[in-house]
Amino acid sequence: MGYDGIRTSTSFGKSKGPTPEQCETGAATDPIPNRLREADVTGADSTIVQGDLLCTVPSKGNLAMVKIVSLEPSTERNYTVPTYLTEVTLWKR
Repeated sequence: MGYDGIRTSTSFGKSKGPTPEQCETGAATDPIPNRLREADVTGADSTIVQGDLLCTVPSKGNLAMVKIVSLEPSTERNYTVPTYLTEVTLWKR
């Protein structure tokens, strides 16, 4: 995360549920961009919102799910990207 957006090194997709099967399907079929600008993650049309389940296959080949528990708006004037509070689940494949 930076002052101007979010960048990820692996592809994430949105899962429709919390099971490993749903997560794997979401990671493979509902991708979000690897680079999100500030405008993509703030406001009513934010790409990532509270409750989202974001799934990915990290470099070691496991399956990871990041649950967006809550968002805290930035208090900085020049930095508007929110802080994401998350829970992470990792499954061995």
